[in-house]
Amino acid sequence: MTKKKGRIGVTGLVSVLFVCRAMTLFTFLQPENTGLRQGDRPLLAFSFFLFGMLASLPLFYLRKDRPRSLLDVTDGFSKRFTKICCVLFSGYLLWSAAFGEARFTLLTGTVLLRGVNNVWPVMLLTLTAGIVALKGLEAIGRASGVIAVLLISTVIFVLISTANRFDVTNLEAPLKDGPGMFAVNGFHAAARTPELFVPLLLGESLSGNIRKGIPFFLIFFGVTAGVVFLFISGVLGAYGEGQILPLYTLTTLAKSGVLERLDNVLSGLWVLCAVLRSAFFVKTASGILCRAFAKSEKKTVVLCCAAVAGTALVLSESETRLMKTASSGISDVCFIVFLILVPSVLLLSEHRKKIRYSK
Repeated sequence: MTKKKGRIGVTGLVSVLFVCRAMTLFTFLQPENTGLRQGDRPLLAFSFFLFGMLASLPLFYLRKDRPRSLLDVTDGFSKRFTKICCVLFSGYLLWSAAFGEARFTLLTGTVLLRGVNNVWPVMLLTLTAGIVALKGLEAIGRASGVIAVLLISTVIFVLISTANRFDVTNLEAPLKDGPGMFAVNGFHAAARTPELFVPLLLGESLSGNIRKGIPFFLIFFGVTAGVVFLFISGVLGAYGEGQILPLYTLTTLAKSGVLERLDNVLSGLWVLCAVLRSAFFVKTASGILCRAFAKSEKKTVVLCCAAVAGTALVLSESETRLMKTASSGISDVCFIVFLILVPSVLLLSEHRKKIRYSK
């Protein structure tokens, strides 16, 4: 079946999800994760998969019979309720976009553009993301597919070129703090995956079997992150514990033939990941706002959403404050509310309503 123009397929969606998560993986912050032992990080993929699948259960039920979105469910209650939900959902998406931009400015300020006022990188990212968002979800999915392939290839080069520095004695025994702390850290990792909320809002804009796409993404990214963390531990050892961006430190050691500075290659791809991630959230947020308040999607709404995400970061005064805010528990609460609680309550209420009217 030919995919209609403007839709994003499951392959494109998986590519976008991988690119979004890869951007966070590259800026894995050591100070943020002091409670996560070095030996537990490679195994984090298992708990990440379990909590990711838990958060995806409402999505699987929602699209069981036909492609629907949460807004189709809210329409069954009232249009006013749908508008309220659209505002809340778009707010969460734009906040998530600002969180990603905070990570972007953290890397540019500490590695790429030292000494440069963070306002300028934010403005450039906001403008670029807005322009990319105007191209639509289909274009974002295709671009993400290309970037994902280049990204995976580069990471493989990095791992191969640093394999000779891998020392087994640098590794720690896993689960020193017991399975409870391991499960908690897995939940925190899944809670910082707001991209899983977007498929709940796409409805007919998403084509394909999402029940196969989401598990594939969770497994593939989880294994990728596990291997990367394994190499960080095995190559850097205790030295990596003192690095604010340990993965970037690992890439600076990588050399492969004519590619003497793989860290520059990976940093360039990471910037593209940051743009696509922001564009993905901005496009989705503008789409649901236009669905509720306009007859058709307007370019001005897309650009305004991009500006709101950028402004939120600038008004936070520093990316560090926003990062600390996100790490203080807001991400955990939003994960429970938006990915589990709200979809489950809406779907349960809809089901009960159908049963009541069928009698």
